[in-house]
Amino acid sequence: MSKIQYSEIERAQQNYLKDLTMDEYLGSYNYKTMRKLFSLCGTGNKILDVGCGDGFIGKILMDNGNDVIGVDLHEDQVKETRKKGVKAIRARVQQLPFKDATFDIVTMAEVIEHFIETEIALKEIMRVLKPGGKIIITTPNFASIRDRILMIFGKLQAFAWHTDHVKFFNKERLVKVLKITGYRSIHIHGSAFGFPIPKNAKVTYAFDGIFPAVWMQCLIAEAKKPMKK
Repeated sequence: MSKIQYSEIERAQQNYLKDLTMDEYLGSYNYKTMRKLFSLCGTGNKILDVGCGDGFIGKILMDNGNDVIGVDLHEDQVKETRKKGVKAIRARVQQLPFKDATFDIVTMAEVIEHFIETEIALKEIMRVLKPGGKIIITTPNFASIRDRILMIFGKLQAFAWHTDHVKFFNKERLVKVLKITGYRSIHIHGSAFGFPIPKNAKVTYAFDGIFPAVWMQCLIAEAKKPMKK
């Protein structure tokens, strides 16, 4: 395999969940936001977890009865994922080392906002998906109610401060890039309703599935690779 070449942006990526235990993760904002992803993945599927990080998501997917393999740019992340009993390798999503039509599901949890080459990445994921297989993406919603209010008062959204976030998505932009790259049966869900208050922020998950996705802090997209004609 050829040596992986990393861009400056890719080298800047950070691990935001470092040193968490699984119990701590299960009580975290991250897990509460990911619950819809776990539901959509179901059980008995062959899943590729792109940007697997410390392996928390892959571990839960595996415990739910799925065959999971993670990929990440960073060797330390791959090692942490393996420590949780999840298979993982170091690779770039733009050059995945898998055969065509290998996976039932590909997950990208809080990853797509890190890519400059978004369309290349999504097309490569489609290549390794089986016909009718689906991609599940979570990403911050640039147009959430909380962030619209913050912008009115000249405040920058929290996720925009991360130097490794190079793309920003609302529902419209997420649907558009999935359509452009050939995905169909696109559905956008939302999670975490936030409201800014001075020096704090109130976030609730009580309205997940009730309020429209465009209001929520997190967008969760599911889309399918078309079946062969």
